[in-house]
Parts: sequence; structure tokens; C-alpha cells
Amino acid sequence: MESPAATAVSPTPAPPDPALGRELQRNGQYEEAIAVYQQVITRSPEPERPPARLSLARTYLLSGRNLEARRELELFLSQAASDSERQVGRFLLAEALEALGDKEEALDLYYQFAQEGSPAAPYAHLARARLLASLGRSQEAAAAADLALSAGLPPIATARALLDIAGAFETTGALDDAILWYERLFKESESSADQALARWRVGALSRLRGDPNWAEHHLAVILNYPSAPSALEALAELDEAGVSVDDYLAGLVYYRHNEDREAQEAFEAYLRQDPPGPHDAEAAYYLAAVYERRGDEEAALDAYGDSLRRDPDGPLTDDAAWWRARLLEGLARYESAISAYRVFPRQYPNSPWASEALFRSGLLLYKQEKYEEALSAFDQAQHLTANSDDVSRARLWLAKAHRAAGQPGEAAAILEDLADDEPSNYYSLRAAALLGQTLPSAESGEVDLTKASSIDWAAIDAWATSWLPSPTTASPQAFLSDPRWARASQLLDLQLLDEASTEFESLLEAYGTTSSAFYDLARALYPLGLTHLSARAASRLLATLPQPAIEAAPADLLRLAYPVDYAQLMQSTAERTHISPLLLAALIRQESFFDPRAGSSAGALGLTQVIPSTAQEIAADLGLEAEFSDRDLLRPAISILFGAHYFSEQLEAFDGRLAPALAAYNGGPGNASRWLEAAAEDEDLFLEEISFDQTQAYVKLVTENLVVYQALYGSALIPAPALPRSRQPRN
Repeated sequence: MESPAATAVSPTPAPPDPALGRELQRNGQYEEAIAVYQQVITRSPEPERPPARLSLARTYLLSGRNLEARRELELFLSQAASDSERQVGRFLLAEALEALGDKEEALDLYYQFAQEGSPAAPYAHLARARLLASLGRSQEAAAAADLALSAGLPPIATARALLDIAGAFETTGALDDAILWYERLFKESESSADQALARWRVGALSRLRGDPNWAEHHLAVILNYPSAPSALEALAELDEAGVSVDDYLAGLVYYRHNEDREAQEAFEAYLRQDPPGPHDAEAAYYLAAVYERRGDEEAALDAYGDSLRRDPDGPLTDDAAWWRARLLEGLARYESAISAYRVFPRQYPNSPWASEALFRSGLLLYKQEKYEEALSAFDQAQHLTANSDDVSRARLWLAKAHRAAGQPGEAAAILEDLADDEPSNYYSLRAAALLGQTLPSAESGEVDLTKASSIDWAAIDAWATSWLPSPTTASPQAFLSDPRWARASQLLDLQLLDEASTEFESLLEAYGTTSSAFYDLARALYPLGLTHLSARAASRLLATLPQPAIEAAPADLLRLAYPVDYAQLMQSTAERTHISPLLLAALIRQESFFDPRAGSSAGALGLTQVIPSTAQEIAADLGLEAEFSDRDLLRPAISILFGAHYFSEQLEAFDGRLAPALAAYNGGPGNASRWLEAAAEDEDLFLEEISFDQTQAYVKLVTENLVVYQALYGSALIPAPALPRSRQPRN
């Protein structure tokens, strides 16, 4: 007789929690999310399967597996589901069909969705307009677009829609229709880049139609939008057609797009004109900048001087004088540079460079060990600027000069005052370091971000009741009844994340006018998983607060503005790459504010803002080049891994030193090495040697972020979390 143990049937394993699938999908770990949802569908009771099937279909769409998405959505729609779920299913199925080329069926489903009165109906109309345009059905496309745009979409969404429709008509060869929509984009967009693009495409399509006046559009782009990418395209097409362009304008377009050889040729040709053209001083200035970028410093010095001689009172005069002085400093002609810096504030008292010129003269005098003269320069610099950060910077160097001049008491008094001014400010941190206190570093200590406690809303609500003003008119939560809120919420369900963010950002701009409104927006956005938007609202709230309210605020208010998101990913990736998870959080906050779909004008993408060309190298290092594509940088799991890997390489290259590693991450490792060599191990001097303003600011801001993150989530290196505040310059 068999024992009961031998004949018992093994119980069916319990299905995994669908919440795990949602987390994996949000992380961009699509294959893992798909496996979880498949198990939920297989192991769950029949009534619990449709939501998992819908989530599975969403994940297939995000990963580009449109056939599988279509299959799951058709199954989902054949099962019992709520009306709202069926709406979402129809829209997603329309997306899958459109991607698969089944335009007619997609049109029908988009139409059904729009007719059901869904909040996101305008986006279904836009999808129909795009499809109809691609089919050459111009009148129907126009009608669908008008239905969408009449809903009052945010300006960015409107411009994107107009561009999509115009592009669809252009692709199908309907040039007249395309021109009409590009002209509408030009009139309705608030973006100069959109306007430039629209004007350029009107010119290009007019040329195809045989319009003899097509070049006027291209010339207008070059004249009015020289920095827009379309200007370079327009210039190339004019050159191809043999249409002459003013050499100054051509040079300016080339200069703005770093086409230095072409810019040099154009500016040199312009300056050879006899008599001189009306922009000769500006041409000489830009030619000097081109020479400098190409490494011909002597020619650059001469050209800056030529610009000053041609027009001593021109619009770029102070810029020419400033960059000539900086070039003299870079060439180690210190006496000439000091002279140029010293006279600068008298010659150009209204220039934004006036205080900086005094500061640079003090820095050069300090490097020459002329400390008494340096003290005078730093003191003048701090009184000439209204920028509180520049005041702190000058005071730090004033203290360093006192110390170097053998005046330790004066130095200590300044440093103690500066260190106490705002504990999380970069120059306060440096002052504390010079006093022997501990600074933030790349070391992690015992930190586990996955164990960070949830936000204590009760404490924040109690503080808000005491410190935030009551609304005098409508409720500060009026945005919840705004059509944009309902649209954005449904767009999240539809996985139209860019469109949802655009709608929410529009609400933030419209209603974010008071501290109470910022608070309510942060409160409402936080549970939606929109960390980048709730953090921005919380940061703007902090900027509106008076000092007593800041001092009374609970630490969790600061945690809203300095959030931790994707905690499990960040923790595991930090451990894998041997960097501090808090440092990774500080870096991500500065790079993207935790927006996984962030992009920059330089082409950087994702949470850690990695440039695609660099990403290809990282993928090769990690053995992932076969399956990697640039769009993968928008997946948090990939972006966090790639950014952490690259930053860990910089830390290793610079022996764990935080400032040079940050400078290398933002400005390139070669530049960071050059700046470090020039600084001779002085960390404060290293910051001043950084020649890129963006990189210098980046080093300061990530360091400031880090000290707050360490205070909030790790071993506090400051007595208590210091809320950012407006800092007034000293008299």
C-alpha cells in the first residue's frame, strides 16, 4: 500500500504578485515583467486574469513586440472587463495595429475610443489625423486634427501634433497639405526651434513644387534662427542651389553648430570686404572664438583685439575683452591677464563679467603668492556681485588668501561664518573642510536605499496646516477638476508617458503660483509614480518658503524634493559598480530629476543622461553591444547601469576623488585630467580651473545634492538636513 506522501499531488505554486510585474515594467526590465505576467495569467483564477493580460500587452508594446501585443489585446477584449479597461484595451490595440501597418482597423478603433468620451479622446483624434494624413485623406485628417486641437492641449503637445501631421503628409507626397500644416506650426508654436523647422520645410517643399521664391524661407531661417538645427540644413541647401548667402550670416550658422573650418572661411571672407561690412566687429569676435576652438591661440588674441579696435562700443565689446583676458591667462601670460582683469570693471562696469574679472585677477595673484594684492581683489569682487553664490566663493578665497598670508585668525573667522551660513551649500562645505570637518565623499558606508522609510505624510500635512496660507479663492486643488488632469491620468494608463508628462507639466505651470498650490501638486503627483514632477513641485515649494517655515519643516518635506526612486535598481547597480547609492541618487537628481525619458540638446538620454556614442562604448564594455539600441537608454534599468558603470570608471581613474570624477563624467576625462594637473592638488583651485561653466556648476550641484542625500538617507555628515533657501548677499 502506497503512503499518503507518495500519492499526494503537489500543490500548484501560488502566482506571483502582479505588483512585481508593474515594478519590473516601470524599470524597463521587460522580459522579466513578461515572465511575471505570464505566470499570473497561468496560475490565477479566471476572473483575475484580464488585468494581468492587459498589463502583459502593455509590456509587449513597450518592448516593440507588436504581434504578441495584438494577440493578448484581442484575448483581453473578448473577455469580461470594465468599460474603462475596454477603452484602454481598444486604444492599445489600435497602437499595435498601426505599428503592424493595419491602418484601417487602427482608424476604426481610435474612432471608437474617441466617440466614447474618454478624457484622452483628443489623442485618439490626433492618432487618426496622423493615420489619415499618411493615407492621403487630407480633409478627414484636418477635421480630426481640429477636433483634437480644439480641446486646448498644452502648447508642446499642439506643436508635436502639428509636426507629426505635416510630416505624414510630406511622407505621402501631399506637398500642398504638408506646407499648410508646417505654416500652421510656424504660426502656433512658441518654440523657435519649431518655427525654424517649419520655415525650412516650407522652403524645401516649395522648391520641390517649383516655387521660384523658395529660397526666401531658407534665408529667413538663417537670419532669424542661426542656432537652430534647421539653419544648417537650410544653408547647405542654399549652397547646393548656388544661392549666395551673406558671409557673416553663414559664418554665424557654422559657428553655432561647431563647423569651425567653414565658419573660419566665412568670417575671413567677410572681413576681407572693402569697405567693411556692418558686422565686422562681431565677425572678428566670432573668428577669434573659432581660432581659439581650433587651438590657434595667437590668431585668437589678434582677432579679439581686432574686434575691439573695429568697434570699441559694440554689442560684443565686453565679451571680446573678457575672452581675450581669459586667453591670456590660459597662455600663462599672467601679468598681461591681471592687467586686463583689473581694468575690466572700470571699462565695462555693467558687464556680467565685471565681478568675475576681479575674482580672476585675485586668483592669479594668489597663484603668484601675492597674497595682499589677492586679498584686495577678492574683497572687491564680493562687493561687486549680487549673486549670493559668487559672494560665498569670493569669501572662501578671501579666507584662503588670509591663511596663505599668515593671518590664520582672519581666515578662521571667515571660514567659520561661511561654514555656518548654509551647511549644504558647496562653498560652506569647502569652508568646513578647510576647518578640518568631514566632507561628502564617494564612499557609501552602510546604506540600503531599499529600506528607506515611506514618506510621512501625516507629519508634512501637520506642518502644512500650520505654515502654508489658506487659499483666498478657489481650492488649491482646483487642478484636479481641470481637463488636463483627467487626460494625463488616462494617458498614463495608455502608456503615453511623454504625453502624460506634458499634460502634468502644463498643470504645474498653470497652478504652481503659490506655496499651497505647489504643496498640493506635489501631494497629488507623488502617488502616481511621477517622481520627477512631484520632486519639481516640492523643490519649487521650498523656494517659496520663509526661513521660519523652513526651520519648522519635517525632513520628509526635503525627501520629496530629494527623492529616491528605482531604489532596488539603484542599490543593486551601486553594489555591482562599487559606488555609493547615495552618490548615484545625487547624480541622477542633477542629470534628469528622476525623469526616465529626459533628453538634452546634446542628445543625452535617460536618467543618467548618457550620450548614445558613449553608451555604445559602455555596452561593449559590458558585453551588451549585440542587443543594445540607443532607445534602451530610456529604460531605467539600462540608464542606471550605464551611468553607474561610466561614473565608476571615472572614480577609479581619479583614485576615488569626487570632484575630478564628476568633472570627467560631465566634461570628459581628458579635460578633467588637464584641470587636475593645473590645480596642483588644490581642490578649490581645481574647480576654478574648470573652463566649462556647465561642468563647474555640475560639480558643485552634485556635491550639494550628495550632502543632503547623506543627511536624509545615510550617515549624516551635517548636523541636520539643511533645506535649500534663498541666500542674500552680504553688504
